[in-house]
Amino acid sequence: MRIQYLLIVLLFPCVVYAQIFGPRSFEECMSDGKTGRTSAELSIKENECRKRFPKLSALAKRSDKPFQCVLPDNRTVTFRYFHTKKQIRVEDSIHTVLFINDEKIVFREDSVGFQTTINYLRGSGFIEVKDSIVAGLSCHE
Repeated sequence: MRIQYLLIVLLFPCVVYAQIFGPRSFEECMSDGKTGRTSAELSIKENECRKRFPKLSALAKRSDKPFQCVLPDNRTVTFRYFHTKKQIRVEDSIHTVLFINDEKIVFREDSVGFQTTINYLRGSGFIEVKDSIVAGLSCHE
């Protein structure tokens, strides 16, 4: 076992170094190699770092751990995603998840008729009614 590990370290030192000594946070990931890059390269770097370190990591992992979003009037609303039921609980009401992908979740509350989109990589989102955005959201765990 030790010989195999030693061979891996000797043959692939960059991969082993990155896995052992790589960035441990979004900030570390962004600071790595930031100088001398164009704005387009920095944008790509930010997307890569957000995928490694999403702002709402529990939602990215499809966990049912609650998270909060702050509305424009400074009210905080608690959300909880139930991946087995494809539902999200917002305070005391249940919303239907329309879709979730590797970047965002979209859900709808049928009785009121509004739809919410949350980008869990960035921790931001919005509420829309009939294709008009009515409120922005800032979310955290």
